[in-house]
Amino acid sequence: MKSLSISVLSLLLLSSTAFAETKSLYTGLTAKDCKASKQPVEDGYIGMCSGVAGYTLELLEGDLRQTVNVIALDKKKYELEL
Repeated sequence: MKSLSISVLSLLLLSSTAFAETKSLYTGLTAKDCKASKQPVEDGYIGMCSGVAGYTLELLEGDLRQTVNVIALDKKKYELEL
């Protein structure tokens, strides 16, 4: 019984340390966070937002819809198709 208590206590201590190190990073998608693209868009908006770790997010809005493309460091575009 004593070894079980020690095991549970050790597990709780280790797990609380792991949770304390968790950190979330995000990219804002508001007008103040992004620059409007120079590419003309009819009835819509394209914004380029600086992302985490050098990635760029391309925000596309139009007809009350929104989607985001991720542009990697090598300039390859990944469409999320939201």
